Amino acid sequence: MPTVTGELHRSQPRSSPVNFTEYPRFFMPANTPQSSTAIGHFTVRLSSRNWAGVQLQADFGGLGDIPIPADYDGDGLTDFAVYQPGGGPNRDDPSDTRGFWRWCSSSYFSTQDATDCTQAGAIHAIDFGRRDSLPLPGLNFDGDSSTGEFEVYRKDPITKRGHFSWRNVNSGGTYRDVTLGSWSAVPLPGLYDSDNKTDLVVYNRHSAAFEILSSAQNYSTDLVRQFDSKFIPTPRGAGGVLLLYRMTSSIGGQSRAALALWAPSDGTWSTLWDPLNSSAVKSCSWGQEMDQPLAGADFNVDGRSDMAVLRNNSGGSAVFGTRRRGHQVVAALKAQ
Repeated sequence: MPTVTGELHRSQPRSSPVNFTEYPRFFMPANTPQSSTAIGHFTVRLSSRNWAGVQLQADFGGLGDIPIPADYDGDGLTDFAVYQPGGGPNRDDPSDTRGFWRWCSSSYFSTQDATDCTQAGAIHAIDFGRRDSLPLPGLNFDGDSSTGEFEVYRKDPITKRGHFSWRNVNSGGTYRDVTLGSWSAVPLPGLYDSDNKTDLVVYNRHSAAFEILSSAQNYSTDLVRQFDSKFIPTPRGAGGVLLLYRMTSSIGGQSRAALALWAPSDGTWSTLWDPLNSSAVKSCSWGQEMDQPLAGADFNVDGRSDMAVLRNNSGGSAVFGTRRRGHQVVAALKAQ
């Protein structure tokens, strides 16, 4: 099982960032297997305690599970959760390709800085998805935050198309499936308008185009937003295009996800700030090859992501620069 550390959230999840306390807080989670027993262990440091020491922890999950913490019981608090890609309900059948969503409800989180996920009723397990599915936790397709949902993205090896599938935790197995994207597409679901329902987006790398299905149109109208052909990979691998999926915009005072690409070869940021209503791509040059773009950072708190890069110098120092609305700020950072 991989280790997960740092701030954890997608571009526009149900609760952003993931919240383990009754107030909006950042957290630093980790999930690692315990020696040869292959038991997952969640560890959380809460910002409400200045990230000091370990405040929440629990043994949960197994070898090969994918950590997917989100709110599955609709109480506004994040539950410990993992996605088990195959192996059966008892983890003893390699031929079983079903995917299982397993979560430990936050209602069993202890005030003594420990969580007991072994109590009766604490653990839930529902099969949804397959071994080759990508779990997409924390999305909201019905606009109701009081109910949790399961979401997966899977590429069909026969049709070579991508499929988004989702269901309510309490739906009894009823789900919806929508086809979108090619075999090489990257799924980017999120809130791209103001109806609080997830919109479906994929990025097709070989055409430098985004495909969009809006929740407002009941996922029936396929919008295509084309970016410059320089973002299309070449046989030599030139360009090294980076997909900046955490960019956000503010339209009418409401935060929305935006679509953006960065070309290290010339430092060009190309952004579609309102992808559902406009095909106009805005571009600006900021940064150069070997810089690290910091997508999603909003330094002047105007609701729109600023262009920011971090540049490491050979002398051990670093230069941090941001650009927004024509203003440029550059600061030297001391290496730690």
